[in-house]
Amino acid sequence: WVKRYLGSYLGQPLNFYTRIQLIRDFTGFAIGPHSDHFKKVAVLLLYLPESADNAASGTSIYVPKKAGFTCEGGPHYESKNFDEVFTAPYLPNSALGFLKTNNSFHGAEPVSGIDARKGRNLIQCSLIEA
Repeated sequence: WVKRYLGSYLGQPLNFYTRIQLIRDFTGFAIGPHSDHFKKVAVLLLYLPESADNAASGTSIYVPKKAGFTCEGGPHYESKNFDEVFTAPYLPNSALGFLKTNNSFHGAEPVSGIDARKGRNLIQCSLIEA
């Protein structure tokens, strides 16, 4: 991982770009545990709720139940094959950041109680290998 992403310190050029997305999810939205695309390096999620009313609707971090399971990136898996170990609270002025590795899995349990007119709003900032 270090050689791949910190190559300039090892005599190789770095070549990254950023992607910033405004995301709005609604009641019922869910996304199974997954590791992001293999070219992503890091992700920062900036939560934008108006209140603390839906704190449980944050992004969850998962560990596979099968020891040694990894994924280069892509498919979304069923939650039953993972243990949810942490959920970042969906609160004003809060964020969740993580590095993309083949054993870093995240997702979202079904969102509930979100005002249908406002949605669950966040900004996703991604650092991606070009």
